[in-house]
Amino acid sequence: MARLSACHSSDGRPPQEFFPGNSNLEEEITNNPSAIKQPEPLQVIIPATKTNFHFCKVLYSSIVNQYKPPILVNYGKTFSLPEQARAAKITGLSSALKHFTRKPSRFDTYLSSAPRLNRNSTVVIVDGFDVWFQLHPNVLSTRYNRIKSTKDLLILGADKECWPNAQNSLACTAVPNSTLPTDGYGDQTDKDPWHFKTRAKFLNSGTMIGPVHAASKVFNQAQIRIHETLRRGGSVFSDQLFLADMFGEQSDARAHGRSTQKNEFGMALDYWSEFFQTMTHSHADVAFRQEGVARREEQNLTEAIPNAEDVKDKGYRKPTLARNIISGLTPVVLHFNGPKEYMEFWWPEMWWFKHYKKSPKQLLHDIIVKEGERWNLVSREKIAGVWSFEEKKGGKPGDGYWRWLAWDDLCGAFEHEITDRVEVEKARVEAQTNPKGKYN
Repeated sequence: MARLSACHSSDGRPPQEFFPGNSNLEEEITNNPSAIKQPEPLQVIIPATKTNFHFCKVLYSSIVNQYKPPILVNYGKTFSLPEQARAAKITGLSSALKHFTRKPSRFDTYLSSAPRLNRNSTVVIVDGFDVWFQLHPNVLSTRYNRIKSTKDLLILGADKECWPNAQNSLACTAVPNSTLPTDGYGDQTDKDPWHFKTRAKFLNSGTMIGPVHAASKVFNQAQIRIHETLRRGGSVFSDQLFLADMFGEQSDARAHGRSTQKNEFGMALDYWSEFFQTMTHSHADVAFRQEGVARREEQNLTEAIPNAEDVKDKGYRKPTLARNIISGLTPVVLHFNGPKEYMEFWWPEMWWFKHYKKSPKQLLHDIIVKEGERWNLVSREKIAGVWSFEEKKGGKPGDGYWRWLAWDDLCGAFEHEITDRVEVEKARVEAQTNPKGKYN
């Protein structure tokens, strides 16, 4: 059974090559340890205009899971109207992705540690204030490469509700059904008017993974549509509206055999939450369990945890991971696009609190990366931070330069609140008492 809505054949059917023989990736990794070794490096890109407590949780989760320093888009920009900010998310990402399709400038070459991507590099684009990484990037790369049957495949998160598009739009009516079992939630599957027992099948724009050129095509098209909307005097209510419309048009064209370069975007949805767990109406689908992912993949994750003495042969302990109990898979990324108080409820449940013996704060100071069979100490200043893509004033789309922003400058003021067990538990209790208080 295919887990994705992906690049279909001319008659609209999903190709079998995505999961030939209904093979299970976690079982494959368990039986074939080399399947998870030496994958293509990933680059995380985050659109965020400012730093705050929530952004720093996103960044912390990427650092301790050993992702490369993320790229920030639109950082430091201010907008007088909400529509401008929403439009800028699309235009900023479009410009940054165009930058990577060009030949590196002399300035890029001079900054030897600056991001070096090309049109075929794999990027992970996530929202800046409500997304956490819980698995090592090797797991994400391995899963993506396992199912990638086309060089243009762009996988996005799946949602249970069609929003904010009109309910009679193609974004809501033309998309294929989820490939999760039709009885995944029992007799009430897809019949729940509140969507808690609905299989996710609608596009969510807050998480995606794919090659630079595929993401660039999608955001270029979205930018064109936004400019046309603003030209006609309309407003940009949500960036998701435009991407969901495009996915609906793509789905409709595939179903009727009318796919062309104009309506084919290579977009697919992660129905099984193998990559991204979206949270709207889905908190009951998630449980923190120590059985985690299949042992081989899980052990690879555990061995990547810096200074984790528990990973030795004696005293090995499985990390506690958020698992989707409907699909049976452990997502790499958690996206809290639903009620935000769960960000306080679940932060103390993450492996860096439950699994790691030392203080979670120490993970930011003793950054050790496993290379082959050796552990190498990495300078905090080189890995704990982000690269901000700064657009060149008066330049063409894609013109820009890099600026390094260190963790201490971005998140030093929030570090204690994020990593101290007493403070984190206090925040959880406060969220239970006043769920909306911190997010008004």
